[in-house]
Amino acid sequence: MGFQGGGKSRGLEQLLQHTDLGYSVPEYDQIDVSYYDAVEKQEQMALMASFLSASKKPDKRVMPYVASKLPTVIEERVSELANKYKGKNVIVRSDSFREDGKHSFAGIYKSVEVERASKKKLIDAVTQVYASLYSDKAKRYRQEHNIPDDKMGIIIQKFIEPNWAGVMYTSNPSFPSDLSVEFCPGRNTVVKGEGPTWIKEFEKRTKDSVFESENFRYVEEEQEKIVDKLAEIGINLEKLIGPSYIEFLVKDKKIFLVQRREVTDLEEPVDVEIPKYDKEQYIGFTNVMRGKGKFTLPVVCITDTSALGQMVSILSLADPRKAEEEIRKYFDKIMQLDEKYKDGYVLLTPHFDATVIKEWGVFASSKVPHKPTMDILTPHKKAVITTTHGLVSSHIMTVARERGIAYAGFERGEEVFKDVFTGDVLSVYFKKRKAFVYKEKTPLKSMKETHPKASIKIKKRKKGYVSFETPNYDYLGSHKSIVNDFEYFLNHNTNYEWKRITIAHDMGAVFTNSKEKSIYLSIAAQHGSYYDWSLLHDSCIIGFKKPLPKQEFDDILKRYVKYVKK
Repeated sequence: MGFQGGGKSRGLEQLLQHTDLGYSVPEYDQIDVSYYDAVEKQEQMALMASFLSASKKPDKRVMPYVASKLPTVIEERVSELANKYKGKNVIVRSDSFREDGKHSFAGIYKSVEVERASKKKLIDAVTQVYASLYSDKAKRYRQEHNIPDDKMGIIIQKFIEPNWAGVMYTSNPSFPSDLSVEFCPGRNTVVKGEGPTWIKEFEKRTKDSVFESENFRYVEEEQEKIVDKLAEIGINLEKLIGPSYIEFLVKDKKIFLVQRREVTDLEEPVDVEIPKYDKEQYIGFTNVMRGKGKFTLPVVCITDTSALGQMVSILSLADPRKAEEEIRKYFDKIMQLDEKYKDGYVLLTPHFDATVIKEWGVFASSKVPHKPTMDILTPHKKAVITTTHGLVSSHIMTVARERGIAYAGFERGEEVFKDVFTGDVLSVYFKKRKAFVYKEKTPLKSMKETHPKASIKIKKRKKGYVSFETPNYDYLGSHKSIVNDFEYFLNHNTNYEWKRITIAHDMGAVFTNSKEKSIYLSIAAQHGSYYDWSLLHDSCIIGFKKPLPKQEFDDILKRYVKYVKK
């Protein structure tokens, strides 16, 4: 049986050759790709048995192969390694033939952490890694990239509990003259797309820092020295083995490199000119980006799932069926928006991690893929903007970037994007190390045009205010649609031009006319799947100018009631 290394083992071998640069590689062993021949023979026998069983029972479906028992030759190899690593903490990683080459397979195959290793635990972990070759996620990835097949090897590596860990790109994929380091405390949650993280970027030629994330000022001096040392290692390593994506960890000030692969989304920046925009069209810029050139696309806003999560927690106790129904609505709405903007859109969402809605996948309708992620549910997107996490090194972002998805991440984007709604059009310009975002001018549309099935119900109308009820019908920013609709109403049913200042945390807005007189629209309460709104004559909230004369305000209330009843 000739030795055949997979992609991860090839990367580790390269790292082992250059440890004189000032790092270590944790001890590891392999069950190389050649062992997979035994798994394939077992697979063929299992499929044949399944086919014969199905032929006897025509209504029975031929089941896909899932490794449940390892072939003897592999079990013997695992026994050897179990003796070596007995009682130690290890991580069992995939090492497929096509992995970590021209295609990253980032997060596609499984890795399993094993505490106090034993033969039984290692056999279970190795079986899980082999089985991940046949997962829906793996099949989908290979199909997207026209990869006909793959073979699995295994790496068993000593696990070191880190003080902090992360990812280093020796060439920033969108600005290759820079090196990028992204890290987090404890275990490497960077690759999972979970925050918070810290980012520092260096110009390789001068070794000077060219960007630090806003939270980097909280990094300790000793920690920053290690980041600088990492950058020096990365610059020197690239000269020897080329542009690299490297996963690292730090334990007691000692640097360990645990994985290396090629940078699969490397591209040279292109020079773009930003045309003149009005001041109010400018949204902001960020250094946390991946992409080049520019794009102009409509927006699909998907807000945080916290409101839905709270409701599901309550309903699951009182009315489980209702809870499942609300979850299905959530998934269905995302897919409806994706289909509506199937020619391409920018997904505006708080975070773009792999696990944001996985726990609800079990309740999803048959239309929803198994174990859905935000990436899977939005196949027609062409760009992603995140408003709370600036993660650029996660597995899910790496896979999206391989499909050409552009990215811009904002740390406090909720305030920055408070006036951006589904259907608006954004232009993003990737210029040198930054992404600049502008809102294109588009005509306002009424709720009737954007959400024809939505309803507004007047609850109370008293002197000085009116209250009304709207369904929080999709958990994807329906409050924004109400705010947008009220601005449309004011500009089409009064003699003034109105502009708004959105109050991000209040989910309302101040509307001010050309005479500097204001009206305040605010969510007063949320009950179940409905919002209660109040339309107020006066307020002390920031942005409120002077109140309208009472007669004018009352006249607007009357007109709005008629508008709603239509």
